[in-house]
Amino acid sequence: GTAQDERLSCAAGCSFILPGQVDISYQTLQNTYHQSPLLYPVQSEWEAQTGRPAKVEFQFSLTVAAKVGHELWIYGLPYQPTVQEFSLATAPSSSTTSSDDADARAISCTIKEVASRILKITLDAGLATST
Repeated sequence: GTAQDERLSCAAGCSFILPGQVDISYQTLQNTYHQSPLLYPVQSEWEAQTGRPAKVEFQFSLTVAAKVGHELWIYGLPYQPTVQEFSLATAPSSSTTSSDDADARAISCTIKEVASRILKITLDAGLATST
């Protein structure tokens, strides 16, 4: 059979980390018209189109914590990500009111690159697992 999970040319004491699972609990893709339905009542009913600006928002949870220095890769074919309005934050709590401060929930990260339809960021702060 095919060799799996065995040490191949690995120095003594080397190891690897199983990546765990990412669960997406919420996702939305909004074009410019979706974001301003009063200004664009007809166009706001249209679906997002490739090659046109759109805003993506999603909430995810991890089964294994991501540590400082780990990378997060974001892609969604056939769309091309940009960093014009990129941010990473913890989700608001269910008891959040209108006084929610998104800046207080921000997670520090560094954009490494956007290439081949993949946005790669490096975490400057860890991401905890969901409980």
